[in-house]
Order: sequence, then structure tokens, then C-alpha cells
Amino acid sequence: MEKRNGRVDIPSCLHLSTLQGKIKITMPRKNTYFAWSLFIVLVIVINLMNVNVALADDGTPPPPTDTAVPTEPSVVATEPPVESTPVPVEETPAAETPVEESTPEATPTEETNPTNLLSELPPDTELIILDENQEPLPLASQEATEIVQIADPIWCPESVIATTGPTPGANGCTSSFASIFLLLADMDANPGSYAQNGVIYLERTQAANPATTITSAVIIDNSTYANLFTNLNIFNLTLQGGWNINYPTNPAANPITGQTDIVGAGAYLQIGSSSNPWVGTVTINNIQIGNSSGGVSTHDGLTVYTTDSNISLSNVDVVQQEGNFHTMNLNSNNGDITVGNGSLSDGRNASGLENQGFYAATNSGSISISDTTFQNAHGSGPITQNGATLSAPTVTLTNVIAFDNDGNGIAISNADTVTLNNVTGGQITPAQGNGLSGVYVNGTGSTIVNVFGGTFNNNGYYGVEIYGGVINEQSAPSCTGNTLATVHPCYNLTPNSAPTITVNDVIVEANSASGWTLVFGDIGSASDVEDGTPSVSCTPSIGSILTLGVTNVSCTATDSAGLTASDVGNITVIDSTAPTLLLPADMTEEATSPAGAIVNYTATATDMVDGSVPVVCIPASGSTFALGATTVNCSAADSASNSSSGSFNVHVLDTTAPVISIHPYVSTTTNDPLGMILTYSSPSTYDAVDGFGTASCSPASGSFFPIGDTFVTCNAMDTHGNVAQPVSFIVHVEYQTRSSGNITNGNLSNPDCLASMDVFGIKVTFHNLCNYKAFVNGVQENTLPAQLPNGYSFVRGLHVQVLFDQQIVKTLPIGTGIQLDFPIPANAQDQFAVLLWDDEDGDGNGEWLDVTQLIKDVDLSKTLSTDSNDELYQIAPTKTFEAFYRVLTTEKTGTFVLVK
Repeated sequence: MEKRNGRVDIPSCLHLSTLQGKIKITMPRKNTYFAWSLFIVLVIVINLMNVNVALADDGTPPPPTDTAVPTEPSVVATEPPVESTPVPVEETPAAETPVEESTPEATPTEETNPTNLLSELPPDTELIILDENQEPLPLASQEATEIVQIADPIWCPESVIATTGPTPGANGCTSSFASIFLLLADMDANPGSYAQNGVIYLERTQAANPATTITSAVIIDNSTYANLFTNLNIFNLTLQGGWNINYPTNPAANPITGQTDIVGAGAYLQIGSSSNPWVGTVTINNIQIGNSSGGVSTHDGLTVYTTDSNISLSNVDVVQQEGNFHTMNLNSNNGDITVGNGSLSDGRNASGLENQGFYAATNSGSISISDTTFQNAHGSGPITQNGATLSAPTVTLTNVIAFDNDGNGIAISNADTVTLNNVTGGQITPAQGNGLSGVYVNGTGSTIVNVFGGTFNNNGYYGVEIYGGVINEQSAPSCTGNTLATVHPCYNLTPNSAPTITVNDVIVEANSASGWTLVFGDIGSASDVEDGTPSVSCTPSIGSILTLGVTNVSCTATDSAGLTASDVGNITVIDSTAPTLLLPADMTEEATSPAGAIVNYTATATDMVDGSVPVVCIPASGSTFALGATTVNCSAADSASNSSSGSFNVHVLDTTAPVISIHPYVSTTTNDPLGMILTYSSPSTYDAVDGFGTASCSPASGSFFPIGDTFVTCNAMDTHGNVAQPVSFIVHVEYQTRSSGNITNGNLSNPDCLASMDVFGIKVTFHNLCNYKAFVNGVQENTLPAQLPNGYSFVRGLHVQVLFDQQIVKTLPIGTGIQLDFPIPANAQDQFAVLLWDDEDGDGNGEWLDVTQLIKDVDLSKTLSTDSNDELYQIAPTKTFEAFYRVLTTEKTGTFVLVK
């Protein structure tokens, strides 16, 4: 309570009475509120028996009108105010300088002793505060303080959040007003102070305090509050009932859960009109219109008109509506309409009383209703009263109940899509259906009604009745006792049933390195009565890879009408398949040593999941395998411990014959004309398995050899029966000894079977050319048959010819050869080569041939006895012959030139 300009403000929610200069404040209940918040309220100036009522913001109440004057039983104005009306102080969310230079209003958190506050009353005024037993209370008592602190309606900006709470006189909120009508009057008088989205908080109705009930019609339209409506209808407006004054001090413990009652024969709520709709969004929460004793009979209980903005109702009840009016009448040109949170549309269920139930319509918006009940819409004339009548392109009903209505439980028109989620249209216990159908849809010709379960029982016509559309039954409802339902227990036509789908719990084998490719046919099945086979989608998607382990797979079947069915299964992907071994076939290898042979092989393994996996084989690849057959055992295991094994055989054989070394030509002389006994060294042999040995020759060493040439043939065989290629050599026994010496240029010589001679410092050795004659001539650079190739320089040369029976031998016979040892400086830095002039291609034109094929001294015998394409050789230099460039020809003769 505060004194302003000679007036005293007292909360109007208290019961006030005046008599002979006294003010009585009656306590409606004990221990009401303990929040020490003082709210600026009605000012009463008492002069003798006259009472002057003032607003908390220092304004005066508006003059009474026919439509908006509330019933205020606790304050009676019997005479016009004695003093003139002061200029009101605007209370706006923004900090503004008050018109009057008065002390600012006390904040709600101040602790104020009523004795101090009420001491400012006029001297001739007596203040009496009575408790609920009508006994006077001391002014300084806590109980008296609580009585004077009861709060009345306030307006707050929409931005006030729950943690802050609506607090009178703080956070942009107004101070308390004596009633909703005085608040609206101030908004009408001072619209600039309210020009933003706002919330009107109405104190929740309390049985012990009748002043918390609104008993007159609350009308916010262009005719009742023209200035308010014209200036503020562009903003969002919320009417929040059920407010508790304790809410700001402890919002979590004191949420807004109650309701504010609007009760009385002419008490209803209206926002906007059909000709002047509200422009902003309208939200109404926690309001009850009418009660069990009766409802409004002269008007729709709740009426809201908007243009393109939304209408939202939460926990709004219209009870015992009568007078053949709508319980609620919600109209938006193009906005969405939402109703929920336990709202109730209830008609007066008494003989001869009528009401038209709930009505909502929007041209292009949607209607969404949840957790709401429509009941007791009755009429004495033709049965037209529906529990709810809805008109919108899209209508969605969730957990909605409609029963005991004379018409349809819910009637829907102008809808393209209707969704019924767990809707109850008619009840079994008690047996209260609806006079017509539970839900009636007057379709557009292409309307789709989606039904998700629900209950439709004991209706006079059908559970769900539809014309101009189809019913898609997503999940079947419970339907009994519907009088005309013969085609189907619920419907007036055969519904398009949802598909069926089954997803099994299955165990599958991984079929790739990543896992298993999801194929719906391997885990489930789907069917549809109308389509046969619906489309199926899954999560994870069909065709995706499920990794090893358990995967929860959810699949949905969708038919051509958009109906769906879903199921879930656990798909376990395992890896129980062993790797595949790739082993070589049985192998046969040739022994390379007495120990056998080193054998290399490749063994691999592939696994569906792991890919390539290691293979373990015994004996391992690269091991030495003994002669004979050896079994190789191999195995491979994947990461899931699946293993496979296999084997193959390795046969190591000795099929290679030993090699007999070439034995040199043997020549000797004897004085015995018959011959001589000759001892020679048999040629050595080598075998990969048996190693080194000695050939067996015939005639054997120590045999008698006659004068002349005797062919000696040597043979060898290893321990595995492999026979060597025989090697022969000539033993020449000369009766008269010939000595070899220097041959002069152009002389004809008769070389022995193995004879050497020096020609111009070049050593010429004849191998096995017995009975042949030879011409060896020196060659100079100017006598060469042709110019040397570019880059070569002449050093020295010989021209060698071999004759037999006085004929030049063009090709030396097999087993013979001529060796030329050209001397070269021991430390020469030049690179040397030997060239032979020969007509290689036989075209009559000679060419220089390189002698580059390299052999060793130990290979001489073998080379002499071998017939090959290229029979020109360089004998590899050795320590002994490092001062010679040695060549051997086993076929060609002609001009040999040492070049550098």
C-alpha cells in the first residue's frame, strides 16, 4: 500500500468495506503468501462516507461501459471522486521519467510493515484488517502484511524469461492492477507503453479468495478498447492464467500450473472480431471459462480472430457451455491453430440445453490438436451438434477424445490431409459414443486420412466416416459397436491397409573384406494387400556393408499410398570361413649338390575378410631339399582363427650326367718301330651330386700304343646311373722324333699333332692338325686386305693357311684348332683386340671380325671338340700369360691382326 497525492493504494484482491470513515480488509485465508512483495494497487481516498478508487499507476479507473465493466464486489464507488483526476504515471518496460515528481514505486522485494504504510491514511480514516473469521488483526502482524501483499494482474514484455519470472514493477513489468479491466484500460489509455510483444499474467483462481475469479466478459476488440486495439494488435499477445505470486522467488518450485477462472452468466473471453481480427499471434494459457456450476449461455465461451497469425491454446477449458453457442470459436485467415495440453471443450449436459461444441477454421494454415477432449455437444433440434468442427487444409489430431456428442465427435472439412494419432471417437466404458460418427471427413476428392491406431466405439454411424477421399490405415484402431459399420468395423469404406514387414534376427557370413553386403531379401520380407510388394528402405541402407558383429537394422516398407510399416532385427555378421590356400603342384627339381637342391616355391592364402594372410610351410621355401620326395605341409589362419592347411611334394632327382674334362693331345716318340707302352693321366670328371672323379679310358693308361695315332675314349657314370658324354683324345707315337722351331716367312711346315712355332715373335700352336701342312706369313699394315675399322691401329699380324693333300682347308675339322699368342707390353695402358679378315656372309666381300668370345685354358679341350656357330675365341689372360693376347680359332683361317 502506498500513498500518492493524498491517496492510498490497497490491493483490490482483498475484500474491502467502508463504514463511517472506516476501511475493513477481510483476510480470505490464513498463511496465504510469504513473498514480501508490496504491489501498488487500488487507491481509496475516504472523506466521510465517500470512497475514491485509484489505479496502482496513479491513474483513475475508466468510466463504466456496457461491455467491459467488471464486477468488483469488494470495492464500491458510491460517489464521483472528490478530487480531480491526476495525470497517470506510465509503467513501461523501458525506464522512463514519471510525469509526476513522486517517489518511485517500491520494488516487490522490499519488506514493508503495514503499520508504517497504512499510517499515511487520511487522519479521519480507520483501517481494520479482518482474518478469515472476521476478527480484526493487529496492523503490525505478519498475517496482516500477507493480506495486503496479494498481487493482481500485471503486463510484462514477452522477453521476460522463466528464470527471471514476472515480477510486479520489475524487469519491464507493470505494477499490479486491481483487475484485468483496469489493466486493459491503462493499455487503452497509454498504448505507447505497451508497444511490443507482451504477456498479461492473471492470478490463478483460489477458492479462498473470490476476487481471483473474473466474473465479467473480457473483450479485447476494436469497439471495446479501440485505442489499444488499433495501436497494439500488430504485436503478439499472450494471456497467461494460473499465475502464482510466489513464482518470481522460486520459479522451479512454483511453476505456472493452475488456471484462472472466467465464470459468470455473461463471462467469456474474446480477442478480435470477424471484421477486425487481431494481427499478431494470440496465445492463451491456463484459462478456464465456466465451471461445474454453469457456463456462459449468451456468447461463445472463447472467441479469437486473427489475420495471418497463429492461434495457440494450452490448458484452456470451456466448461458447461450452453445457449446454443460454441465452446470455442477460433478463426484465422491463414495462420496455424494449435490446441493442447489438456484443453477441454464441454457442453452443458442437461435436458433441453444446447451448445454447438468447438469450432476452428483457417484458410491456408493447419490445425493441430493434442491431448484435448470434446464432449457433450447437444441440441434439441436436428442432430447437427459436433464435438468439434474443423476446417483447414491440414488437420492433425493426437491423443484427442470426442464422446457423448449429438452429432459427430469430430467433423472435418476442406482438408487435403487428415492425420488421426490415437484418437478416441466414442467410448466403451461408459458406453458413450457419438450420435453420428466418431470422426467425419468431408473430403475434397483427393483427401487422405491417415489412421494411427485409436479407439472408435458405440457411434451411431461409423467410427471414421469419409467422403471424397481414402483411408490409409497406418496401424489398426480398436472398433466395436458402430451401428452402420458393415464394410469394416470402423469405416464406411475399405481402407488402404498398411504394408507388413518382417525383419528377422539372422546370422550371415561375411562376403567381403569389410563385412557383409546388406540384402533385404536375406533378412526379411515385406508385402502389401494393394500393391503386392512395397518399396523397402533400411537403416543402415540396403547395399551398405555391415561390419563383423551385431548390427541393429531397421527397415520400413512403404506402399503406393504412402503407408508404412517398420520392423527391426539384429543382423550378426560372422567370419567362419577359413582362408583359401593356393599351393604349387608337386614339384620336381634337379639336385645341385650332394645335399640335394635349394627349392624356392610360392604359397599364398586369401581370406574373404582379411584379404591376403600369411602362409606357414615346412620345409620353408628356400630350404635345401634332400634327394628323393619331401612333403611340404602348409597352413594359414585368419584374424577370426579360421585355419586351412594343405600340402604338396617336392621330388629332388639326380638326372644330370657327370662332365669329363677335355684331355689334351698326347704325343711322344719312341725308338721302337712298333710302338711303346704309354702312361697318361685319365681326365677328371665332375658331378653335381658325386663331386669330382676320374673317367675310365680305353685304351687305359699303361697300355701299349703302336706307332701312329691312337684314339683314346673316356667314359664316366655317376652313382645314380647317369652316363657322361664320352671324351676322346689322340695319343700320337712318333717313331722318329720331330722338333718344332722357328718358321720363316712363307715356308711350308708340317706341324705335329700338337706343335708350336715362333713366327715373327708370335707363337703359333697347332692342335691336332696331324698330317696337315701350314703356311704362316707375316702381315704388314700396307699389305692388309682392307682398311681397319675406324678407331683401330695396327700392331702386328699373321696370315695363316692350312693345307691337306695340297688343298687349302677353308674350315678346320672338329677337334682341331690354331692358337695365336700375340705378345703385348706387360704394363701397356692401351686396349688390345684381335681382328680376323673373313668372308663371313659368303658374298665374296670380306669383313673384319672381332675375336671376343672368352674361354679359359681349362676349356681348351672341350672347345676344340665342340661344334658351334662362332668358333673364334679369346683365351682369358692369366698371371702366366699376362704379356700375351691369346686367341684360338677352331674353324677359320686367314689374316689375324693385333690392333689397339
